[in-house]
Amino acid sequence: MGVSFLACAQIAFVENKGQWPDHVNFKADLPSGALWAEDHALTFSFFDPQITAFLHPSGVNRPELTEFRGHHYKLHFVGSLLPFVSASKESGYYNNYYLGNDSSKWADHCQVFQRFDYQELYRYIDMTMYTDGGNLKYDFVVRPGGNVHDIAIVPDGVKMKIEETSRGNELVITTSVGVIREKAPYAYQIIQGKMIEVTCDFVLRNGQLKFKVGKYDHSQKLIIDPEIAFSTYIGSTANNFGFTACDDTQGNLISGATVFADGYPTTTGAFLLHLVDLVLMMPQSRSLTRMGHNFCIVLISVEVAMKRLIVLLRITMIILL
Repeated sequence: MGVSFLACAQIAFVENKGQWPDHVNFKADLPSGALWAEDHALTFSFFDPQITAFLHPSGVNRPELTEFRGHHYKLHFVGSLLPFVSASKESGYYNNYYLGNDSSKWADHCQVFQRFDYQELYRYIDMTMYTDGGNLKYDFVVRPGGNVHDIAIVPDGVKMKIEETSRGNELVITTSVGVIREKAPYAYQIIQGKMIEVTCDFVLRNGQLKFKVGKYDHSQKLIIDPEIAFSTYIGSTANNFGFTACDDTQGNLISGATVFADGYPTTTGAFLLHLVDLVLMMPQSRSLTRMGHNFCIVLISVEVAMKRLIVLLRITMIILL
């Protein structure tokens, strides 16, 4: 299954070391949104792409809005097992998370990967998620002994429908900020070095998304690889933008930036994002010294999630390098 984004940076998966709920294994920043890979579900969070133009304006056309729409939804793997989780293809860098004043909830040296695997998501069925040429992809691998009919996906926070097209049946997921369309799934086997195509289609039955496949060799692996297109979500995967830089009399380089941080969704469905400015000057003794830099925060971000209302205070950081 491939998620194709237009003009986006390399998508990567950050491991969870306590900065998110325990059932989350990885997070990936997406254009105008994020993905959380959980034990038994995938959680997607998308925002109105105008938020990027608001935080990172170019020219005089910056939107002067005070609220933006967003949408959270989940895809539950119904009846799934607790998978064995592994990751590979390290990106060569790591992320640090210092959230709040409780240091026991901080997480540092969180490794970033290009691929992770869920082994035994279902009995003899694995799921692999990875990046390919800037695209996000995930495949189901049905090993000998596995039953493709065990795969069952149930949406939460959105509705699914199947639409007949000249290219086959496509899956359509509509959110309040965009449409996700999955092209007809492609299934194949590699037998004696040759790729053998297997007929495959989506089936919606009792609110569950399943795969219907034709005859195939059950003694060999079957790979199911649909293609997803988040065609309406265009933007950067970055959540911080630099605006200015200068040096001081002591030779420090000072950089100013805004930061937008999205937390783990606690509800599904549509919501509003309200932006409020807050100025709080911090004394020099409160400067942070993380990742080898001194941070003097001038505008502090606070995110409050209350049912489906999120209040975000814009941030500006002064980074003394």
